[in-house]
Amino acid sequence: MKRQKRFWIKIFIVAATVVISGALVFSGLRSVYQIELSESIRKLEKTSEIIHETIHHIWLENLIGYISFHLDSPELQSYLKAKVAKRAPSVKLTRQYVDIKNEILAEVSAVEAHFFAKDLTPLDTDDEGLPQKIMNPYAERIQKILQGEFQIIPPVRHEHGHESEGGLMYIGSPIFDQKSQVYAFVLIAVDIRVVIQRIMNHAFLGKTGESYMFDNSGHMITKSRFTQKADEALLHSPIIQRALRERGEGFIAEPYHDYRGIEVVGTWHWDEDLGMGHISEIDIDEALENYVSSRQVIVTGYIASLLLFGLFYFIMQRITYRAHKRIEESETFLRNIMESAADGIVTISEQGIIKSFNRASEELFGYSREEVIGENVSLLAAEPHKSHHDQYLQNYLRTGIAKAIGKTLEVMAVAKD
Repeated sequence: MKRQKRFWIKIFIVAATVVISGALVFSGLRSVYQIELSESIRKLEKTSEIIHETIHHIWLENLIGYISFHLDSPELQSYLKAKVAKRAPSVKLTRQYVDIKNEILAEVSAVEAHFFAKDLTPLDTDDEGLPQKIMNPYAERIQKILQGEFQIIPPVRHEHGHESEGGLMYIGSPIFDQKSQVYAFVLIAVDIRVVIQRIMNHAFLGKTGESYMFDNSGHMITKSRFTQKADEALLHSPIIQRALRERGEGFIAEPYHDYRGIEVVGTWHWDEDLGMGHISEIDIDEALENYVSSRQVIVTGYIASLLLFGLFYFIMQRITYRAHKRIEESETFLRNIMESAADGIVTISEQGIIKSFNRASEELFGYSREEVIGENVSLLAAEPHKSHHDQYLQNYLRTGIAKAIGKTLEVMAVAKD
């Protein structure tokens, strides 16, 4: 019974060790997972910040500078004032205007430029409805241009009877007279896929990272790095839905499926000035590449440790079992010797308690072994040893010097009767 109890105690200790060590390994892996994920999100946020800074402080500032410089041209001003006054400009002035306009388009990589009077009358185009097409969704921005502010008109997907695949973004600039009053304005169309695509082409992480722009309706307005058919699937992307709902900037650290159906993590940044946003994503497998390799090493090490521990435990159990077996065999052998001995043999513990009492002792003293086992051996002794027997034991255990204990002595004993 005791052996069985010890066995289950050992099983419990082993199981507890496995559970605790497993919990520690899992906790360590979870920490590595969080660290790797946080680092990937930090890199994506840095990428998003670089995109924003590049668009605003490099591309837009330079673009506005180029436009402002050319709009101050005396030849352009003369041409536009003649058109506003409904006078026909000279051939020379018209040629200079065309040259300046083409120069603007070339320098800012624009698709087209249209000039309008303050009352929205076109000055150089037959498309009188263009301002109205922009005015419908972005009336406030057109009004700000007329009030003297530069404005970015977010991508307009349908222009001049055709659909621009990524949409045309318009740069709206007021044109001032000598009294600093707005008398006209220009809308310069820029194809996102030509201009901002250059920025996106360099704004990604690793082998699976990607950055792209999207508009207010959730459509991708720059090219996908991986597929030509991303636009429709993009509308169902969790990060697009959240970005359009929350605006501002943020991230999704829990893996989600992108428009390709691949698990990624990503960040978004909605730019109110541009009226569009950009997203940076990376496949979860690459984001957690170090974690995956660490997990393989740790789990392999943990399993190997368990196997070694199990092997060690098995060997020790075998050794212990054999040792117990030998002890049992020795005890059985000694017990048989004691039982078959003609002389009485009594064994005692360090405290003088009778541990064994052979058959010859039963005949010699008249006690059964059940009567004496567990009793003090002084029960069998005669005076003067009876009164001093416990002291003999204590002195021997304390000093190690044998006076009576450990010596062969002939003493008187007392039988039961």
